[in-house]
Amino acid sequence: MKLRYKLGLAGLVTLTLCQSALAVDVGVLFSGLVTESCAVNVGTTGTLALSPDATSLSSENAGGIQGTAIVSTNGLGSTIEVVAPNSFLTGPATADTNTTFAANYDLSGATIITDIVNTVVTPLNLGTTTISMDAIATKSVGTFSAGAYSLVTTVRCTSST
Repeated sequence: MKLRYKLGLAGLVTLTLCQSALAVDVGVLFSGLVTESCAVNVGTTGTLALSPDATSLSSENAGGIQGTAIVSTNGLGSTIEVVAPNSFLTGPATADTNTTFAANYDLSGATIITDIVNTVVTPLNLGTTTISMDAIATKSVGTFSAGAYSLVTTVRCTSST
């Protein structure tokens, strides 16, 4: 009888082990929504240089350096524009007197366009585009006084969503 009980118990253990070894697959769904977007990162800051007649402070003048920004977009409805400043951020007291401001830019990479003047809304292609921009401050009367000057040119990226 002990032998029969042992065989019965062994069969039960075998049956239990076989049942727990069965596998069941269940799929778990993951989903997400990617909305159209664009991101702008400053690449390099620009440098303003004085013109020989002291009526222009510009990155286009000899010694000036363009500023850059990198724009990444994941859709075809994004646009870019470079907005010229309307005043100096820092400068002598007369910095803004009789001064007009402008910005020009070129696009390279996913979108290639050159010589874009002032605030022009420009469509972007899908991917990464580099903006190389110039800032220009021009005196209509007088000259720029000695001192430290700075200005900010705004890069605006807009997506359609």
